Amino acid sequence: MDSSILLQALVTFGAVILGFMLSHVSEGRKDRLRERQKQASLNRLLKLETEENVLALRNHWDRVLESSDSWVDKENRFKFGLMAKTIAENPYPIISTAVWYANISELPSYVDYPRLEKLWTFYQRVERLQVIHNFLSDADTDRRNAIEYGRLQEDVVTAQLLAGSDFAERVRAHSEKYKLLIEKILDFHINA
Repeated sequence: MDSSILLQALVTFGAVILGFMLSHVSEGRKDRLRERQKQASLNRLLKLETEENVLALRNHWDRVLESSDSWVDKENRFKFGLMAKTIAENPYPIISTAVWYANISELPSYVDYPRLEKLWTFYQRVERLQVIHNFLSDADTDRRNAIEYGRLQEDVVTAQLLAGSDFAERVRAHSEKYKLLIEKILDFHINA
């Protein structure tokens, strides 16, 4: 009788251990499945966010480019001054960075390094592009104010001084950077 109780206790103990192990294995599988689902969802959301941003910037850039019949002058030089004015007159599109910033601390766990590096570069370029757009918009406002100030003062020299060649060169350089950056952004593909 004692041996049957001992055998029954061992079988019960073995069943409990087996149940615990099977439960642990099952929970591990569920956790891995949840992690894969989270990774897939995060990658899809990042893809959607970047594609939407690229589309918004493409529409913005198309409006800029369509505003002039020719972007080169008679000496075949690109008209970066005109481009700066045109960029400033076209509002910067609404760009979404919600998925990127909400998940930035988890991204290394869910996105492979080459893709993460491309995404990092993409979002940095988008931020730099917006800073340049803001600079060009402010410069255009300053230019218009300088011209108006010169008219009010009837002093064309003052207006030319406020919109001087050094300032004009900075605006030209920024519009050139804008053009290069936006062209790189528009070539971005998250799956590349």
